[in-house]
Amino acid sequence: MEIKGVRIKKINRYKHGEGIYELRPPEFFSVPLVADDGEQPQRAVNVGEGVKEGSLIAKPSGRYGTYVYSPCSGKVVGVVKKLNASGIECEHVLIVRDLGDEKETLEPLDSFHQDQEHLLKRLYESGMVDNFPPYDPAYKKYLLKNKIKTLLINVTEDDPYLSSDSALLETYTKEVVEGARLLQKVANAEKLEFVFSTNNSVAKSALSTYLKQKKDKTIKIKTYPSVYPLRNARLMAYYETGVMLPKGARTAQMSIIVDCVANCYDFFKAVTNGEVVTKKVVTIAGNNTLRKGNYFISNGTSIKHILSVVGYKDKFVENMLVYGGIMSGIAQERLDISAGLTASVILFCNEEEYSSEGESPCINCGRCLDCCPVKLNVKRLDDAIVERKYSYAKKLGVTACIECGACSYVCPARRYLAQRMGFAKDLAEGKRGKRPSSSDYVLVEGEDLERDDELETSEEKINTASEQLPAVDEMLSILAKKTEEEASVDAKNNASKDNKDTGGNK
Repeated sequence: MEIKGVRIKKINRYKHGEGIYELRPPEFFSVPLVADDGEQPQRAVNVGEGVKEGSLIAKPSGRYGTYVYSPCSGKVVGVVKKLNASGIECEHVLIVRDLGDEKETLEPLDSFHQDQEHLLKRLYESGMVDNFPPYDPAYKKYLLKNKIKTLLINVTEDDPYLSSDSALLETYTKEVVEGARLLQKVANAEKLEFVFSTNNSVAKSALSTYLKQKKDKTIKIKTYPSVYPLRNARLMAYYETGVMLPKGARTAQMSIIVDCVANCYDFFKAVTNGEVVTKKVVTIAGNNTLRKGNYFISNGTSIKHILSVVGYKDKFVENMLVYGGIMSGIAQERLDISAGLTASVILFCNEEEYSSEGESPCINCGRCLDCCPVKLNVKRLDDAIVERKYSYAKKLGVTACIECGACSYVCPARRYLAQRMGFAKDLAEGKRGKRPSSSDYVLVEGEDLERDDELETSEEKINTASEQLPAVDEMLSILAKKTEEEASVDAKNNASKDNKDTGGNK
């Protein structure tokens, strides 16, 4: 199977024993209630209420919503509506931290309750969110009726700066492996495989050593060449099956589920300790960073605080902060953006890594066509978008773009290919095609501790007393129906086999 993309030198290679640091917590958190561009959940706290670490602050309001939990013990002092790191407007709950260490947890699941039904419910309650595109709630991909053959844990770390997966897997090998087994139970998958790229040998070695010590031959290890991109689930399913899924389809339709190291680790803690997800391991890197490394960063920590802790060499310049990796991340305009649960890489760049040069005319070299992993005609698409022929761009398949940025990376004319593709894709999918800007900022309730400039104030009040939730029973009914259908198919197969055996005996 041909793996298309670009070969990029690994800049931030994880070294054996580097481990993970715990970032010093800020005085206050601004917790985004939407991790990426999902549905706005229903706020479950009011201004003035006290919270513990792990207290529920928002609950799902739509079919595929997710729970959001407090990252600290403290007091809710305000609610603001602003853009999250992905450029999507949503509410942020402002929590002032106290010196307490009170925690709120779910009931741990003992071995008698670690069946598929209870594990699926725990996956739903835990607040887990994928830290790879399209950043869905982690439970969503486990709800289809298809029989799952393989659960793939993607440890390819294709971005040149990313090393958080390697750090987690080497530091918490047992937790990651056991978490992967629990997810295998949720998927009812026949096989469990870890997929590495050739540039993260430390993590692969850590897993191989652990499996040999345990004499475990049930988990398989695969190695892919170091080609960007690899972290996209649709691409990984394509490389495994040879079939490219259409836009909007899930890999479960090909009997494969793709998950990540962070979800394995978080799910292990959610099941065994009842701990909900309030933090992620994030790679902090870039030439302007003094203390590079992998850090546990709590949901809602401002970029400004992270920068003050890790330190920087030169004065910070706008658009040299990149959230989400150098290839497909988003340059941020302000430091009050919060790190959310989708964070994997945050870069503080200097002039060597950042170019302000504009684009020049296309030279028709064809490199963008050669590298596109989903085989789009990038040149024709770019021409259509420049000419504002958006309906034609949709016909050319712009919605299939995975926004990896490989086309822009190889373009000698520095064309803004990925940016225009993303804009046209948003228009085709009915999203607003707007450049992320922190100007959309409204104080909904309470006070604000982040901004010095004058704020527009909204009279909007949200009723947090409502108990309307998407019932967990709806998800479990999917599981029950799936089980019934499988039992029915097995019964038919057994009956057919018995008839053949009876006929043979005659």
